[in-house]
Amino acid sequence: MGARLIPGNGHSADGVLDLISPLVERYRSWFKQFWLRGDAAFASPDLYEFCEKKRITYFIRLPAYNSLKKIILPHLNRPVDRPPEDGVQVKVTEFHYQAEEWNKA
Repeated sequence: MGARLIPGNGHSADGVLDLISPLVERYRSWFKQFWLRGDAAFASPDLYEFCEKKRITYFIRLPAYNSLKKIILPHLNRPVDRPPEDGVQVKVTEFHYQAEEWNKA
């Protein structure tokens, strides 16, 4: 594992590739599968491309852009934070999204 302190005014994703790259190289022969989970601060094409190049499955939350909210609104059956009365339900919807500053979806 790894950890790195950043300045209090630094972005939480600063230096993430410098942190995880040696870890992936060190442990790649030990594990067939790598998973990376990140919050919205880690949503960047550089990190996605690194993960895809290194065969890392990644789960990274996207920031709550208004354009994304418009895309998912038709798929929401209940208000956010109101689970169904008959238990947890999962609905999977796939779509492509490209932010203006990204070079691909």
